[in-house]
Amino acid sequence: MATFDLALRYWPLLADGLLLTVWVSLAGIALALVAAIPLAACKHSRRRLRRLPAAGLIEALRNAPFIVVLFLVHFGLPRLGVRLAAWESGILALALYGSAYFAEVLLAAYRSVPIGQTEAARSLGLSQWAVLRLVVGPQMMGVGLPPARVIAIMLLKDSAILSVIAVPELTHATLRIQAETFDTLGTFIITAALYWLLATALGGLLGRFDLGASERRRNTLRGSAVARRYLALDGFRR
Repeated sequence: MATFDLALRYWPLLADGLLLTVWVSLAGIALALVAAIPLAACKHSRRRLRRLPAAGLIEALRNAPFIVVLFLVHFGLPRLGVRLAAWESGILALALYGSAYFAEVLLAAYRSVPIGQTEAARSLGLSQWAVLRLVVGPQMMGVGLPPARVIAIMLLKDSAILSVIAVPELTHATLRIQAETFDTLGTFIITAALYWLLATALGGLLGRFDLGASERRRNTLRGSAVARRYLALDGFRR
Protein backbone atom coordinates (compact mmCIF):
# COMPACT_ATOMS: atom_id res chain seq x y z
CA MET A 1 0.00 0.00 0.00
CA ALA A 2 2.82 2.39 0.86
CA THR A 3 4.38 1.78 -2.55
CA PHE A 4 1.06 2.47 -4.27
CA ASP A 5 0.64 5.70 -2.29
CA LEU A 6 4.16 6.71 -3.24
CA ALA A 7 3.41 6.15 -6.90
CA LEU A 8 0.28 8.28 -6.72
CA ARG A 9 2.05 11.05 -4.84
CA TYR A 10 4.91 11.34 -7.32
CA TRP A 11 3.07 10.28 -10.46
CA PRO A 12 3.52 13.64 -12.32
CA LEU A 13 7.30 13.34 -11.93
CA LEU A 14 7.25 9.66 -12.89
CA ALA A 15 5.02 10.37 -15.90
CA ASP A 16 7.38 13.06 -17.19
CA GLY A 17 10.32 10.67 -16.83
CA LEU A 18 8.37 7.88 -18.48
CA LEU A 19 7.48 10.02 -21.51
CA LEU A 20 11.08 11.15 -21.92
CA THR A 21 12.28 7.56 -21.65
CA VAL A 22 9.90 6.58 -24.46
CA TRP A 23 11.01 9.53 -26.58
CA VAL A 24 14.77 9.08 -26.28
CA SER A 25 14.49 5.30 -26.64
CA LEU A 26 12.39 5.39 -29.81
CA ALA A 27 14.53 8.15 -31.32
CA GLY A 28 17.71 6.24 -30.52
CA ILE A 29 16.31 2.99 -31.94
CA ALA A 30 15.13 4.69 -35.15
CA LEU A 31 18.47 6.44 -35.72
CA ALA A 32 20.35 3.25 -34.92
CA LEU A 33 18.40 1.38 -37.61
CA VAL A 34 19.11 4.10 -40.16
CA ALA A 35 22.83 4.21 -39.30
CA ALA A 36 23.08 0.41 -39.36
CA ILE A 37 22.26 0.21 -43.09
CA PRO A 38 25.39 1.98 -44.45
CA LEU A 39 27.46 0.44 -41.67
CA ALA A 40 26.40 -3.07 -42.67
CA ALA A 41 26.87 -2.26 -46.35
CA CYS A 42 30.41 -1.04 -45.74
CA LYS A 43 31.30 -4.12 -43.69
CA HIS A 44 29.91 -6.34 -46.46
CA SER A 45 31.87 -4.45 -49.14
CA ARG A 46 34.71 -6.16 -50.96
CA ARG A 47 36.79 -2.99 -50.72
CA ARG A 48 39.07 -3.11 -47.71
CA LEU A 49 39.00 0.67 -47.26
CA ARG A 50 35.29 0.35 -46.54
CA ARG A 51 35.16 -3.05 -44.91
CA LEU A 52 37.95 -2.74 -42.35
CA PRO A 53 36.96 0.61 -40.79
CA ALA A 54 33.32 -0.48 -40.61
CA ALA A 55 34.26 -3.82 -39.04
CA GLY A 56 36.54 -2.07 -36.56
CA LEU A 57 33.87 0.44 -35.56
CA ILE A 58 31.26 -2.29 -35.10
CA GLU A 59 33.57 -4.36 -32.92
CA ALA A 60 34.63 -1.32 -30.87
CA LEU A 61 31.02 -0.32 -30.18
CA ARG A 62 29.84 -3.85 -29.41
CA ASN A 63 32.68 -4.49 -26.98
CA ALA A 64 32.42 -1.18 -25.12
CA PRO A 65 30.02 -0.70 -22.21
CA PHE A 66 27.22 1.68 -23.10
CA ILE A 67 28.23 4.10 -20.36
CA VAL A 68 31.65 4.49 -22.00
CA VAL A 69 30.04 5.32 -25.35
CA LEU A 70 27.75 7.78 -23.57
CA PHE A 71 30.66 9.56 -21.87
CA LEU A 72 32.64 9.70 -25.12
CA VAL A 73 29.70 11.40 -26.83
CA HIS A 74 28.66 13.70 -24.01
CA PHE A 75 32.10 14.77 -22.80
CA GLY A 76 34.16 14.10 -25.92
CA LEU A 77 32.20 16.04 -28.55
CA PRO A 78 32.51 19.39 -26.70
CA ARG A 79 36.30 19.00 -26.99
CA LEU A 80 35.74 19.00 -30.75
CA GLY A 81 33.53 22.08 -30.63
CA VAL A 82 30.22 20.19 -30.80
CA ARG A 83 27.95 20.95 -27.87
CA LEU A 84 24.72 19.02 -27.38
CA ALA A 85 22.03 19.02 -24.74
CA ALA A 86 22.12 16.06 -22.38
CA TRP A 87 19.10 14.41 -24.02
CA GLU A 88 20.63 14.91 -27.47
CA SER A 89 23.86 13.28 -26.34
CA GLY A 90 21.80 10.41 -24.95
CA ILE A 91 19.95 9.83 -28.20
CA LEU A 92 23.17 10.00 -30.21
CA ALA A 93 24.90 7.55 -27.87
CA LEU A 94 21.97 5.12 -28.08
CA ALA A 95 21.99 5.43 -31.88
CA LEU A 96 25.73 4.78 -32.16
CA TYR A 97 25.65 1.87 -29.74
CA GLY A 98 22.58 0.28 -31.28
CA SER A 99 23.78 0.74 -34.86
CA ALA A 100 26.61 -1.75 -34.32
CA TYR A 101 24.18 -4.44 -33.13
CA PHE A 102 21.61 -3.72 -35.81
CA ALA A 103 24.35 -3.80 -38.47
CA GLU A 104 25.34 -7.30 -37.39
CA VAL A 105 21.70 -8.38 -37.55
CA LEU A 106 21.33 -6.94 -41.06
CA LEU A 107 24.49 -8.68 -42.22
CA ALA A 108 23.48 -12.01 -40.74
CA ALA A 109 20.00 -11.73 -42.25
CA TYR A 110 21.41 -10.82 -45.67
CA ARG A 111 23.91 -13.66 -45.65
CA SER A 112 21.21 -16.13 -44.63
CA VAL A 113 19.57 -15.75 -48.05
CA PRO A 114 20.98 -18.42 -50.41
CA ILE A 115 22.96 -16.77 -53.20
CA GLY A 116 21.29 -19.05 -55.71
CA GLN A 117 17.95 -17.32 -55.17
CA THR A 118 19.45 -13.92 -55.92
CA GLU A 119 21.17 -15.25 -59.04
CA ALA A 120 17.97 -16.93 -60.20
CA ALA A 121 16.03 -13.70 -59.77
CA ARG A 122 18.60 -11.72 -61.72
CA SER A 123 18.64 -14.31 -64.47
CA LEU A 124 14.92 -13.67 -64.90
CA GLY A 125 15.61 -10.04 -65.61
CA LEU A 126 14.42 -8.63 -62.30
CA SER A 127 15.85 -5.27 -61.37
CA GLN A 128 18.05 -4.90 -58.31
CA TRP A 129 15.16 -3.26 -56.45
CA ALA A 130 12.80 -6.08 -57.43
CA VAL A 131 15.31 -8.67 -56.23
CA LEU A 132 15.59 -6.88 -52.90
CA ARG A 133 11.82 -6.44 -52.54
CA LEU A 134 10.68 -9.90 -53.66
CA VAL A 135 13.56 -12.20 -52.79
CA VAL A 136 16.16 -10.84 -50.39
CA GLY A 137 14.21 -8.34 -48.30
CA PRO A 138 11.35 -10.60 -47.23
CA GLN A 139 13.71 -13.36 -46.13
CA MET A 140 15.92 -10.86 -44.31
CA MET A 141 12.92 -9.64 -42.36
CA GLY A 142 11.98 -13.16 -41.38
CA VAL A 143 15.46 -13.79 -40.00
CA GLY A 144 16.30 -10.33 -38.68
CA LEU A 145 13.17 -9.15 -36.91
CA PRO A 146 13.37 -11.43 -33.82
CA PRO A 147 16.95 -10.41 -32.86
CA ALA A 148 16.20 -6.78 -33.78
CA ARG A 149 13.35 -6.85 -31.26
CA VAL A 150 15.75 -8.02 -28.56
CA ILE A 151 18.18 -5.20 -29.41
CA ALA A 152 15.40 -2.62 -29.32
CA ILE A 153 14.41 -3.73 -25.83
CA MET A 154 18.08 -3.67 -24.80
CA LEU A 155 18.36 -0.04 -25.92
CA LEU A 156 15.18 0.83 -24.03
CA LYS A 157 16.71 -0.55 -20.84
CA ASP A 158 20.08 1.10 -21.54
CA SER A 159 18.30 4.46 -21.64
CA ALA A 160 18.26 4.26 -17.83
CA ILE A 161 21.99 4.99 -17.88
CA LEU A 162 21.26 8.44 -19.31
CA SER A 163 20.43 9.47 -15.75
CA VAL A 164 24.18 9.78 -15.06
CA ILE A 165 24.37 12.80 -17.39
CA ALA A 166 21.23 14.32 -15.84
CA VAL A 167 18.74 13.41 -18.56
CA PRO A 168 15.45 13.62 -16.61
CA GLU A 169 14.15 10.24 -17.75
CA LEU A 170 12.50 7.60 -15.60
CA THR A 171 15.54 6.47 -13.59
CA HIS A 172 16.57 10.07 -12.96
CA ALA A 173 13.07 10.79 -11.66
CA THR A 174 13.29 7.71 -9.44
CA LEU A 175 16.56 8.89 -7.94
CA ARG A 176 14.98 12.26 -7.15
CA ILE A 177 12.06 10.57 -5.42
CA GLN A 178 14.37 8.28 -3.47
CA ALA A 179 16.44 11.28 -2.33
CA GLU A 180 13.28 12.98 -1.02
CA THR A 181 11.61 9.99 0.61
CA PHE A 182 14.56 7.69 1.46
CA ASP A 183 12.27 4.85 0.39
CA THR A 184 14.70 2.99 -1.85
CA LEU A 185 12.76 -0.25 -2.04
CA GLY A 186 9.40 1.32 -2.85
CA THR A 187 10.68 3.75 -5.46
CA PHE A 188 12.66 1.14 -7.35
CA ILE A 189 9.81 -1.37 -7.24
CA ILE A 190 7.70 1.27 -9.00
CA THR A 191 10.46 1.93 -11.53
CA ALA A 192 11.01 -1.77 -12.20
CA ALA A 193 7.29 -2.19 -12.85
CA LEU A 194 7.24 0.76 -15.26
CA TYR A 195 10.27 -0.53 -17.19
CA TRP A 196 8.63 -3.94 -17.35
CA LEU A 197 5.50 -2.37 -18.82
CA LEU A 198 7.54 -0.41 -21.37
CA ALA A 199 9.58 -3.43 -22.42
CA THR A 200 6.48 -5.60 -22.67
CA ALA A 201 4.66 -2.98 -24.75
CA LEU A 202 7.63 -2.51 -27.09
CA GLY A 203 8.12 -6.26 -27.46
CA GLY A 204 4.44 -6.76 -28.16
CA LEU A 205 4.38 -3.96 -30.73
CA LEU A 206 7.39 -5.32 -32.58
CA GLY A 207 5.96 -8.83 -32.34
CA ARG A 208 2.78 -7.67 -34.04
CA PHE A 209 4.90 -5.99 -36.70
CA ASP A 210 6.74 -9.27 -37.22
CA LEU A 211 3.45 -11.12 -37.68
CA GLY A 212 2.20 -8.43 -40.06
CA ALA A 213 5.42 -8.57 -42.05
CA SER A 214 5.10 -12.35 -42.35
CA GLU A 215 1.56 -11.97 -43.69
CA ARG A 216 2.67 -9.31 -46.17
CA ARG A 217 5.46 -11.59 -47.37
CA ARG A 218 2.99 -14.37 -48.03
CA ASN A 219 0.63 -11.99 -49.83
CA THR A 220 3.48 -10.66 -51.94
CA LEU A 221 4.38 -14.13 -53.05
CA ARG A 222 0.79 -15.07 -53.80
CA GLY A 223 0.49 -12.02 -56.02
CA SER A 224 3.84 -12.44 -57.75
CA ALA A 225 3.82 -14.94 -60.58
CA VAL A 226 7.60 -14.73 -60.93
CA ALA A 227 8.23 -15.39 -57.26
CA ARG A 228 5.59 -18.10 -57.06
CA ARG A 229 6.76 -19.95 -60.14
CA TYR A 230 10.52 -19.66 -60.13
CA LEU A 231 11.97 -18.64 -56.79
CA ALA A 232 10.59 -21.41 -54.52
CA LEU A 233 10.90 -19.51 -51.27
CA ASP A 234 9.74 -22.30 -49.00
CA GLY A 235 10.18 -20.30 -45.84
CA PHE A 236 7.34 -17.97 -46.82
CA ARG A 237 4.78 -20.77 -47.05
CA ARG A 238 5.12 -21.86 -43.44
